[in-house]
Amino acid sequence: MLYGPLVGVYGQLTPASGWNINEIALPYGPQKLGISGAPNEADITQSGEEPIITIDGLSGTSLTLSGTLADDSKSDAQLWSDLIFPLLDLRGAEILLLCPISALTGTWTLIDFQPSRDKHALIYDYTMRLKKSCLTVVLTSSIYED
Repeated sequence: MLYGPLVGVYGQLTPASGWNINEIALPYGPQKLGISGAPNEADITQSGEEPIITIDGLSGTSLTLSGTLADDSKSDAQLWSDLIFPLLDLRGAEILLLCPISALTGTWTLIDFQPSRDKHALIYDYTMRLKKSCLTVVLTSSIYED
């Protein structure tokens, strides 16, 4: 199962296939994966005793993915039109994540996507944050509209 970091084979990156966001296939699997989520909890203090802890559901499970967007067969403009702009357009939307880790496959809300490039090579690093919810309410149809 390929869900770990990119694998170097004689100086080349080996794609980890199987990571899709809606119909967008990521060329490589993420190099870093983080998951977090804590319950909503509150302490009720009492004299002379340990506090009573109340739990009221989860604050939401967040998934952070970091990796690389690169494709030797594409120009910089093609990387932007085929990968980067479509992912930027999905911020704030519910997306379908398909990946080799079955527990992560499903519907998420794409909270943030941050591509960056600091080299002359056509390799973009990215970090994206997704969040699980029982309901997502979107109050605007596009983040680019005034």
